[in-house]
Amino acid sequence: MIVKRIDEIEAVVKHDVIAFLTSVAEKVGPESRYVHKGLPHPNIVDTAQSLLMKEAAGIIIKDLRNLIAVLKEQAFKYKETVCIGRSHGVHAEP
Repeated sequence: MIVKRIDEIEAVVKHDVIAFLTSVAEKVGPESRYVHKGLPHPNIVDTAQSLLMKEAAGIIIKDLRNLIAVLKEQAFKYKETVCIGRSHGVHAEP
């Protein structure tokens, strides 16, 4: 709900931080004018970016765990498969 309202404001003002502060002002009232003085623009953006990076890292870790499970399954499935590897032009063990 809050994010939806911020998106609505941003569509009008074309500025993400102003949209955020405006939505805060709607909830807090006149005292919200002091929020921006104690909350610089980079703090808002950096905090949002760190939350996005944390979420992205979680997705990547989940995908890597899935990949490891698939690789492990394939390794056991084909562990008896005969094949020739090469090391410096000489047949070698895989």
